[in-house]
Amino acid sequence: MPDRRIKFTDKTIAALKPRQVRYEVWAAGGQGFGVRISPRGVRSFVLLYRYEGRQRRLTFGTYPRMTLADANLALAAARKRLERGEDPGVDVVQQKAAERHAETFAELSELYLEKWARPRKRSAAEDERVLRREAIPRWGRRKAKDVRRRDVVALLDDIVTRGAPIAANRTLALLRKVFNFGISRSIEGLSENPCRAVKMPAPEMPRERVLADHEIGTLWRGLETAPLGDSVRLALRFILATGQRPGEVVAARWEQIDCQRREWAIPSTVAKNRREHLVPLSPLAIAVLQDAERVQRERLERSQRLPKRRRAQTQQTEADQSAYLFPSTTLRDLPITPQALQHAVIRTLRIDDDARRLPLAAFSPHDLRRTVATGLGRLGVSRFVIGRVLNHVEAGVTGRHYDRHDYLPEKFTALDRWGTHLEGLLKLRPSAEVVALAERGRR
Repeated sequence: MPDRRIKFTDKTIAALKPRQVRYEVWAAGGQGFGVRISPRGVRSFVLLYRYEGRQRRLTFGTYPRMTLADANLALAAARKRLERGEDPGVDVVQQKAAERHAETFAELSELYLEKWARPRKRSAAEDERVLRREAIPRWGRRKAKDVRRRDVVALLDDIVTRGAPIAANRTLALLRKVFNFGISRSIEGLSENPCRAVKMPAPEMPRERVLADHEIGTLWRGLETAPLGDSVRLALRFILATGQRPGEVVAARWEQIDCQRREWAIPSTVAKNRREHLVPLSPLAIAVLQDAERVQRERLERSQRLPKRRRAQTQQTEADQSAYLFPSTTLRDLPITPQALQHAVIRTLRIDDDARRLPLAAFSPHDLRRTVATGLGRLGVSRFVIGRVLNHVEAGVTGRHYDRHDYLPEKFTALDRWGTHLEGLLKLRPSAEVVALAERGRR
């Protein structure tokens, strides 16, 4: 131990100057209590002691963040532990080990996706996309506990600056969930959500877009010439014919369709409210399904004309995708996604070519569902039945727990009336085959 000893006061500690190498100054009569000064001028309170025959060093904290009074209290507590035969530095060693193994933000994100989002949320894939695009590139290697409110604000500001204010709102909501999940899992050092008190970057107005009758006709016919894939074109028409959620439509499988009974059974695992939902299919909806079946059959026939080596792979892909009504042409064994549907609509509304652009004011796939609900109301369908068609959860104990009637006849009447209305707008006449199926379904 060096010989230099001084009486520790705020004045004497503040007067200690840095040197080219680190050095230590010890308190007069302090029995190993000292201050270490780094070449950068950082002053740290230290204790030099012996435990089990070995010399050890314990750092209490840095001055002036740790005051001299607090350092003396820490010193007294360390000496009491030594008197009891305990190592006063063991807690610091354990804390540093925990720090080394504390979850990074990337690890916390993966834990959130694995333990919370994927088992519970239909939008887990979207959560993963947002985290990997927005947050993980910035904070992935940082400890989750080290992400501060200013980091969250800076991230959201960048998203707004690139012209995506609503995406910034969604990102904030997701980050808030991720950090709350980390707190609930007792992630090391994570005790406060950095998203707390952060306001949404952009105001959100409830969407009110409803397509007028003439816009419905423009959309239906424009889908034939717009640069959209068959699955996108048919999915949009199916939403307009059934009024169901875009996410439920794109996830629809052929095994859920019963054309004889004119029913589409949305399973509880897909339905937003986790209840199975029977959707009546009007003749117009069945005609859309026939188009979807024809498109998949023609696609399979084209694949069979490919060279043998490519045909084997393509046939397998087509066979797998045929499980879905609206299969993706880029994602093997999967349907199109709600995001792909939304992006396709946006691209088509913005295209420069007048002959291919949809000549409509901006709308989203979900606006088609609102259009159906509004149209049913104009046709005289009660709001209660409209709610059943849309599979909304009715408020109150009676609706949620006691009334188990599926109101299928009322839903049939409502959607048949809507289908007839659409046929009149579009001047369509269902084929004889579709009409026959519809008649058998009524019986």
